[in-house]
Amino acid sequence: MEEKTLFKTAILSALVGILIILFLAENIGPTQLTIGNITKDYLDQTIQTAGLITSSKETPGLYIINLRDSTGELPAIIFKDENITITRYLPVKVIAKVIEYENELELQIEQMEIINITKND
Repeated sequence: MEEKTLFKTAILSALVGILIILFLAENIGPTQLTIGNITKDYLDQTIQTAGLITSSKETPGLYIINLRDSTGELPAIIFKDENITITRYLPVKVIAKVIEYENELELQIEQMEIINITKND
C-alpha cells in the first residue's frame, strides 16, 4: 500500500512541477519600461520598450538609431545579422539589453518589431 501512495505522490508532484514551469515560461519576460524609466539599475538586463526611431546611421557592422517616446530618448544599436530597412519616425517595439557606452546608457537591440498604428475614423 505504501508503494502505491508513494507512486501517486511522485506523479502528482511531477505534474504540479511541470504546470508551474509552463506557467512561468508563459508569464516571465523582459521588464516593460518607458524610455524615461531606463536607468543604470537595469544595466546588463533585458528590457522591452517602444518608441519612434528619430534618427538612424548605418555603419559596416551595425545600425545606430535614436529611439524616443513621450518620456525620453536613448541611442540604440542593432547588429547587422540581416538586411533591414530603418526609416525615421517608424514606430517600433524592441527587446534590448541595457548597456553603457562612453558613460551613457544605450540599448543593444535583440529583437525589433514594427508597431502598426491604426486610426479610428
